[in-house]
Amino acid sequence: MRLSTLLVILILAAAGIFAYQNEPLLRQVHTVGVPGGTQTVPLVGFLLAVLAAGVVLMWLIDAADTAAAVAGRRRAEARLAEREHEIADLKAHVYDETSRKIDDLSRKLDERLEKDQEQTTILRRTGS
Repeated sequence: MRLSTLLVILILAAAGIFAYQNEPLLRQVHTVGVPGGTQTVPLVGFLLAVLAAGVVLMWLIDAADTAAAVAGRRRAEARLAEREHEIADLKAHVYDETSRKIDDLSRKLDERLEKDQEQTTILRRTGS
C-alpha cells in the first residue's frame, strides 16, 4: 500500500467522522456569489468538492512522482549500460594491446635466443 493511498484513506475516515458528528452543520445552506449571479448550496457540497479535489490531486501527484521515478530509473539503467559498454571496449583494447606486447616480447626473446645459440655454436666450432 502506497503512502498516498493510506493518506487518502485517513482523510476519508476523518471526513466521515466529521460528517457524523456535525450533521446539522453540514445541512446548512450557504449563498455563494459566482460570476453571473448567486448560488445557494449546502456546506456538505463544498466539503465533498474540496475532499474529492484533494483526493484526485494527491493521486495525480503520486502518479507524477511514480512516472518521474520510472523515468529516472530508465535513465540510470541506460547510463549504466553505456558505462558497461565503454568498460567492455576498454577491456578489449587492453587485451589486444597486452597480446600485441606479449607477442613482441616473445619475438624479441626468440631472436635473442637464436643469436645466443649462433654465438655458442660459433664458439664451439672455433674452440674458444
